[in-house]
Amino acid sequence: MLKKMLKYDMRSVGRVWWIMAISVLGLSLLGMLALKLLFEVSATITSTDLEVFYVLIIIFCVLFFVMCIVGIVGSSIVTAILVYLRFYKHFFTDEGYLTFTLPVSRKTLLLSKSINAMIWTSAHLLLIGIAVCILSMGFPSEYYDGSNYYGLFALIGKLIRSAWSEIGAWMLVYLLEGVVAIGVLLAFSVALVHFCITVASVIAKRAKLLVAIGIYYGANTVVSLATQMLTTVLSMIFGTGALMDLLENSSPTVTHIAVALLILLVTLIVSAVTAVLYFNTLDCIERKLNLA
Repeated sequence: MLKKMLKYDMRSVGRVWWIMAISVLGLSLLGMLALKLLFEVSATITSTDLEVFYVLIIIFCVLFFVMCIVGIVGSSIVTAILVYLRFYKHFFTDEGYLTFTLPVSRKTLLLSKSINAMIWTSAHLLLIGIAVCILSMGFPSEYYDGSNYYGLFALIGKLIRSAWSEIGAWMLVYLLEGVVAIGVLLAFSVALVHFCITVASVIAKRAKLLVAIGIYYGANTVVSLATQMLTTVLSMIFGTGALMDLLENSSPTVTHIAVALLILLVTLIVSAVTAVLYFNTLDCIERKLNLA
């Protein structure tokens, strides 16, 4: 049943999301062309050659590039609306009466919505990455690193090879931990939004979405303060002379193990908070939700 619910949720969001995605890629392509035109015009004219025509071209290219950036950033809002407004409407409006009459447990319904949100959020991050790559092709094709000129992707490859020569196979460990950490952060962001919407729907009789937005910003403030406190504590721990001397005098393997364990610890903490948010949301939906 979870598979059927997830398929239904993804189809519902996908019908609109793909239109937005194609629009973002189209904007990125046009923005790349505008950048190319901007740099070509800038390279061919001189200070005495600034006629109104060239000035208008430059202004147009800059404005169009800014519009593309705004469109790409705005796509994040569209994705969030498509995913989370669907969650709110299906659970906490009149549609909730129909949703909860389905022969599906509320646990399965929430899990479907959570997986759906993570999939579309991941897809949107991939979309942003592709759009940025397309835009980057509009910049000059060569970059100077102090001794040689490199194309953008060649420069990225050079940096990767340099990192590999410095840390070796530990780069794979950090890459794996990074992928896991990104997945955990995605799950945390989804669980936090679902929790805020659910709590607002339980405690508020009117303007539930506005209350949810207020709770979300309040929760973000708490998360920011907690992050700052954790950063301060870690800085105090790793800033002590004895520990720093120990790490500096240890072998590279010991240092990499310490860093990897620290990343793992932070990931586990975020995972635990995510689980607390998820199960509290499930508890509210199963025991405290009143659609009357």
